[in-house]
Amino acid sequence: MEVNERETEWRIKGSYLKKLRADHEMSRAELARQMNVSEARLARLENGNGVKDAKLLSNYYELIFKHHDLENELEALYILHGRMMKKYVYTTNSVREESLINNLEQIRSMESKANERLIKGSNQLMSEKTRFNPRNII
Repeated sequence: MEVNERETEWRIKGSYLKKLRADHEMSRAELARQMNVSEARLARLENGNGVKDAKLLSNYYELIFKHHDLENELEALYILHGRMMKKYVYTTNSVREESLINNLEQIRSMESKANERLIKGSNQLMSEKTRFNPRNII
Protein backbone atom coordinates (compact mmCIF):
# COMPACT_ATOMS: atom_id res chain seq x y z
CA MET A 1 0.00 0.00 0.00
CA GLU A 2 1.33 3.39 -0.95
CA VAL A 3 1.79 6.24 1.51
CA ASN A 4 -0.99 8.32 -0.12
CA GLU A 5 -3.45 5.43 0.11
CA ARG A 6 -2.55 4.92 3.76
CA GLU A 7 -2.96 8.64 4.54
CA THR A 8 -6.36 8.64 2.81
CA GLU A 9 -7.36 5.53 4.75
CA TRP A 10 -6.37 7.16 8.06
CA ARG A 11 -8.16 10.40 7.18
CA ILE A 12 -11.35 8.42 6.49
CA LYS A 13 -10.86 6.43 9.68
CA GLY A 14 -10.17 9.65 11.64
CA SER A 15 -13.33 11.28 10.28
CA TYR A 16 -15.30 8.19 11.27
CA LEU A 17 -13.83 8.28 14.80
CA LYS A 18 -14.56 12.01 15.15
CA LYS A 19 -18.17 11.45 14.04
CA LEU A 20 -18.48 8.52 16.45
CA ARG A 21 -17.37 10.76 19.32
CA ALA A 22 -19.73 13.55 18.22
CA ASP A 23 -22.65 11.11 17.94
CA HIS A 24 -22.01 10.05 21.52
CA GLU A 25 -21.81 13.71 22.60
CA MET A 26 -18.46 13.27 24.27
CA SER A 27 -15.73 15.87 24.33
CA ARG A 28 -12.26 15.04 23.16
CA ALA A 29 -10.98 15.89 26.66
CA GLU A 30 -13.37 13.37 28.27
CA LEU A 31 -12.44 10.66 25.78
CA ALA A 32 -8.72 11.36 26.23
CA ARG A 33 -9.17 11.04 29.98
CA GLN A 34 -10.97 7.71 29.60
CA MET A 35 -8.33 6.40 27.19
CA ASN A 36 -5.48 7.79 29.31
CA VAL A 37 -3.90 9.58 26.35
CA SER A 38 -3.39 13.25 25.53
CA GLU A 39 -6.02 15.34 23.80
CA ALA A 40 -3.46 16.31 21.17
CA ARG A 41 -2.83 12.65 20.34
CA LEU A 42 -6.57 12.07 19.85
CA ALA A 43 -6.80 15.20 17.69
CA ARG A 44 -4.01 13.88 15.46
CA LEU A 45 -5.76 10.48 15.26
CA GLU A 46 -9.11 12.08 14.36
CA ASN A 47 -7.45 14.29 11.73
CA GLY A 48 -5.75 11.31 10.10
CA ASN A 49 -2.23 12.40 11.07
CA GLY A 50 0.49 9.98 12.03
CA VAL A 51 0.13 8.63 15.56
CA LYS A 52 2.17 5.92 17.23
CA ASP A 53 0.04 2.75 17.65
CA ALA A 54 -2.75 4.33 15.59
CA LYS A 55 -4.46 1.01 14.89
CA LEU A 56 -4.44 0.05 18.57
CA LEU A 57 -5.71 3.51 19.58
CA SER A 58 -8.51 3.49 16.99
CA ASN A 59 -9.64 0.03 18.13
CA TYR A 60 -9.61 1.19 21.77
CA TYR A 61 -11.47 4.35 20.73
CA GLU A 62 -14.26 2.28 19.15
CA LEU A 63 -14.41 -0.14 22.07
CA ILE A 64 -14.99 2.70 24.52
CA PHE A 65 -18.11 3.72 22.58
CA LYS A 66 -19.30 0.13 22.28
CA HIS A 67 -18.89 -0.10 26.05
CA HIS A 68 -20.94 3.10 26.50
CA ASP A 69 -23.64 1.74 24.18
CA LEU A 70 -23.81 -1.48 26.19
CA GLU A 71 -24.05 0.48 29.44
CA ASN A 72 -26.93 2.50 27.98
CA GLU A 73 -28.70 -0.67 26.82
CA LEU A 74 -28.22 -2.20 30.26
CA GLU A 75 -29.64 0.90 31.92
CA ALA A 76 -32.64 0.77 29.57
CA LEU A 77 -33.14 -2.89 30.50
CA TYR A 78 -33.03 -2.05 34.21
CA ILE A 79 -35.65 0.65 33.67
CA LEU A 80 -37.80 -1.75 31.65
CA HIS A 81 -37.36 -4.40 34.34
CA GLY A 82 -38.47 -1.92 36.99
CA ARG A 83 -41.55 -0.99 34.97
CA MET A 84 -42.39 -4.63 34.41
CA MET A 85 -42.02 -5.37 38.12
CA LYS A 86 -44.34 -2.47 39.00
CA LYS A 87 -46.85 -3.76 36.45
CA TYR A 88 -46.47 -7.30 37.84
CA VAL A 89 -47.02 -6.09 41.41
CA TYR A 90 -50.01 -4.00 40.28
CA THR A 91 -51.44 -6.96 38.35
CA THR A 92 -50.77 -9.31 41.25
CA ASN A 93 -52.42 -6.88 43.66
CA SER A 94 -55.35 -6.46 41.28
CA VAL A 95 -55.74 -10.23 41.01
CA ARG A 96 -55.49 -10.55 44.79
CA GLU A 97 -58.02 -7.76 45.24
CA GLU A 98 -60.38 -9.36 42.73
CA SER A 99 -59.96 -12.71 44.45
CA LEU A 100 -60.65 -11.13 47.84
CA ILE A 101 -63.75 -9.43 46.47
CA ASN A 102 -64.97 -12.73 45.03
CA ASN A 103 -64.30 -14.47 48.35
CA LEU A 104 -66.09 -11.69 50.21
CA GLU A 105 -69.08 -11.99 47.90
CA GLN A 106 -69.14 -15.77 48.44
CA ILE A 107 -68.95 -15.29 52.20
CA ARG A 108 -71.77 -12.72 52.10
CA SER A 109 -73.85 -15.07 49.98
CA MET A 110 -73.20 -17.95 52.39
CA GLU A 111 -73.97 -15.68 55.34
CA SER A 112 -77.20 -14.55 53.72
CA LYS A 113 -78.24 -18.15 53.06
CA ALA A 114 -77.33 -19.10 56.62
CA ASN A 115 -79.40 -16.17 57.94
CA GLU A 116 -82.33 -17.24 55.77
CA ARG A 117 -82.07 -20.80 57.12
CA LEU A 118 -81.76 -19.46 60.65
CA ILE A 119 -84.83 -17.28 60.24
CA LYS A 120 -86.73 -20.14 58.61
CA GLY A 121 -85.63 -22.48 61.39
CA SER A 122 -86.60 -19.92 64.04
CA ASN A 123 -89.97 -19.44 62.42
CA GLN A 124 -90.51 -23.20 62.33
CA LEU A 125 -89.44 -23.50 65.93
CA MET A 126 -91.78 -20.68 66.94
CA SER A 127 -94.67 -22.25 65.10
CA GLU A 128 -93.95 -25.63 66.67
CA LYS A 129 -93.71 -24.02 70.11
CA THR A 130 -97.01 -22.36 69.46
CA ARG A 131 -98.53 -25.62 68.24
CA PHE A 132 -97.28 -27.68 71.15
CA ASN A 133 -97.57 -25.09 73.86
CA PRO A 134 -99.15 -26.75 76.84
CA ARG A 135 -101.16 -23.62 77.44
CA ASN A 136 -102.70 -24.02 74.02
CA ILE A 137 -103.87 -27.50 74.95
CA ILE A 138 -105.94 -26.36 77.86
